[in-house]
Amino acid sequence: MNLDQLRTLDAIVSQGGFRKAASSLNKAQSAVSYNIRILEEELGFPVFSRGGYRKQLTERGRAIHRKAQSLLLGMEELEGLGKELNSEVEPLLRLDITSICPLGLAVDALRQIGEEFPRTRLKVSMEILGGESLVLAEHVDLALADVVQHHRDLEMLPWRRLPFVPVAAPNHPLGQAAEPLTRAELINYVQIIISNRTEALAETRAGVEGDLNWTVADFATKRHMLVAGLGWGYMPHELVSDDLQGGRLVKLQFRDLAEECASLFLVRKRQRVHGPVAQRLWEVFANLSQPHESRHEDGQGKG
Repeated sequence: MNLDQLRTLDAIVSQGGFRKAASSLNKAQSAVSYNIRILEEELGFPVFSRGGYRKQLTERGRAIHRKAQSLLLGMEELEGLGKELNSEVEPLLRLDITSICPLGLAVDALRQIGEEFPRTRLKVSMEILGGESLVLAEHVDLALADVVQHHRDLEMLPWRRLPFVPVAAPNHPLGQAAEPLTRAELINYVQIIISNRTEALAETRAGVEGDLNWTVADFATKRHMLVAGLGWGYMPHELVSDDLQGGRLVKLQFRDLAEECASLFLVRKRQRVHGPVAQRLWEVFANLSQPHESRHEDGQGKG
C-alpha cells in the first residue's frame, strides 16, 4: 500500500463518498475506485461494505482508517518540518528564565511566538543566578537573567528592575522588632539566601558580611523556610505580596541597609547566527523592557 491509497481512503470517509472524494482530490472517480480496489487486494479483506446505497467502512476498514489518519498526520508534520528547515526556521528554541521574572509578561511573549511559529518547539529552563552562563555555553539560545557576570561575548539588554524586600515571619525575633534594625543586629540571625546551581558560579550573594547564612536553590524553598520562621531574607516583592497582605510575613525595617532591586537582562551570545524565531523572541521581549538609567547595570540583585 502507499500514501496515495491512504489519502484516497481518508478522502472518501471525510467527504462522504467516492464522487466527492474524487472532486476533493482532483482525480477521476475511476482512479479513486481503482486505488481502493488495489488497497483491498493488498490487505486481503474489504475496507468498504458493498451493500446499500452508500458504501460504509467495515469494522476492519475502520481500524485501517484510524491508522491511516495517524500516518497521514505524521506525514503532514514531517512535510511541515521539512519546509521549516528549508526556510531556516528553528525546529527548537531554548530559553532560560530566572525565577524572579514576572511570568505574566514572559507568558504573553511566548504566546505571541507560539502563534507566529506554531511548529517550533520551545524548551524553557529556570536557572537562579547565572542564566548567562547557559548562553555562553550555548545550552540555551536566549535568557532573561539576573546577571552574575558580564562577558564580552554576551549581548545584554537591560530589561526590568524588580524590587526586593527583606522579610521574616511575624513570630521571628526580627519580625517583632519595634525599631529599625541595624547591621550589627542582623548578624546574630540566620539569613536564608539563594545560590545558583552552576558549580562555576556557586557563590552566594546578598549576604550581610559576617552573618550566618543558610543556602537554598530556589525561591519556593526559601519562602517556605521564611514563613516557618527559620530565618530572614530578601524576596522579590511579587513573590511575597500575598504573604505580606495575609500576615504570614512582615517587611523588616533597616537603619543602615538600603532598599534592594534586581536588574534583569535579556541575554544572547554575540557572533552567533540567530534564527528567525530567536530573533523574533528577542524583539518581543525587548518591546516589553523598561527604560533603565544606564545600559551598564551591574546586575547585582538580592538573593
